[in-house]
Amino acid sequence: MRAAALALLLVASPPARGEDVAARLWLVRVSREAQRGAGVTEVFLAPALPAGADGLLLCAGFGLDPPRENESLAAVAVGPDGAEHEAEFVGGHHEEACTFFRVKGEARRGWAPVELRGAPVAAGARVLVVGRHGPHLGYAPRRKRTRVEAAVVHDVPVYALEGLDDTWLGSLVVTPDGRLVGFVTTMDSLPEEGGYVVGLGETTAVVVAAEGYAAMARHPGPPETKAWLGVNLAPFDEAREGYFGVGEDLPGALVTGIAGASPAERAGVRLYDVLQRVGDLEVRLEKAADLELLVAKVQRLPVGVPLPCRVLRFTERAGGTFAAATLELSLTLVARPVDFADAPEGDVPDLGMKLKPATQDWLHARSLPPETRGVVVTRVREGSPAELAGLLVDDLVLQADGAPVPDLAALRAATAAAREAGRAKVVLFVRRGAETAFVSVRPNW
Repeated sequence: MRAAALALLLVASPPARGEDVAARLWLVRVSREAQRGAGVTEVFLAPALPAGADGLLLCAGFGLDPPRENESLAAVAVGPDGAEHEAEFVGGHHEEACTFFRVKGEARRGWAPVELRGAPVAAGARVLVVGRHGPHLGYAPRRKRTRVEAAVVHDVPVYALEGLDDTWLGSLVVTPDGRLVGFVTTMDSLPEEGGYVVGLGETTAVVVAAEGYAAMARHPGPPETKAWLGVNLAPFDEAREGYFGVGEDLPGALVTGIAGASPAERAGVRLYDVLQRVGDLEVRLEKAADLELLVAKVQRLPVGVPLPCRVLRFTERAGGTFAAATLELSLTLVARPVDFADAPEGDVPDLGMKLKPATQDWLHARSLPPETRGVVVTRVREGSPAELAGLLVDDLVLQADGAPVPDLAALRAATAAAREAGRAKVVLFVRRGAETAFVSVRPNW
């Protein structure tokens, strides 16, 4: 698609009255290359709207991960006038299907973002859908006039549109007089207070009101610190409500596990409590597919400040029935611990092995106390001193020559000290499963 054609399309039809938000629509062209063999290049186009200061562009309808080590990502932003500008990837939110780019250079002079405050519309109202950003990340400059089939409130207004399919993913929706309504995305069903609207199909193209993206536009990149609650959650669905004798549809998520020394445990949350609110976040988990979105919302809550926390607690009576009580707790979230999969890996060349710190999820999976400190063997080089000493992947090294090794730096320091002292071996205290042992490793120095 030629940029000039896009510009002509956007400015050819003046608004009936007031500002036409659609005339301020941009286009982002993204090229992502994976360096595998000869290299694979993926190019896709998406409509975008100026939604924040300093050249911030909002693309709805898809989430984009940062490029990995073997990938490169480049973006070009095409303005309503057809001019091309270099752009940079800022961040993406898969769970809300939202990605941000920032325009560089001259385009940022006089930048005027669109206010993300959706115009309220009711069932039966006519709207204009602008742009088309299909499931294969293509783009076509189309306009579709349709009407609202259903309008419900769930955190922010959500609308189902008549005859709209997912080829319009990411499109902009405006009223006939040019006021912004929101962006097209998909949902398994349309949420409302106390339940879900049924009969709209397994996957429904709907419009999420523009204000639902406002908080993300204020913090478009990934949060610097992700908050951690420390619980496992399951949907508090009809079957579980029936088990506890609840006769109405209640918001919340059932606590099925609590990490030791976690914020939840310290606040007094118990197993099989129903978590209903944390700070300003009302907890809703109607089905397992919504868990990822809920976790992402928790991770954006403030860290290090007391937050009100509401739980529903059940107490079993004689005869097998349950009494329910609502409790108000105070909970202080902390920074999310690094998962073992994401923890940094390093080597100790003199020993011939690589290790990672023992993270909370690694310790929890092995029923070890959360205060345990050590490093975990992740790789053992063939024929190395570590292999000859009998060390295996997943061994937990707790001490080296009698000194604790809470991290990789401590193990390297202990190994360097043994070498400088001229000792022929390094004695490691190792845990393997439920057993512990001293292992003598003889480096080749």
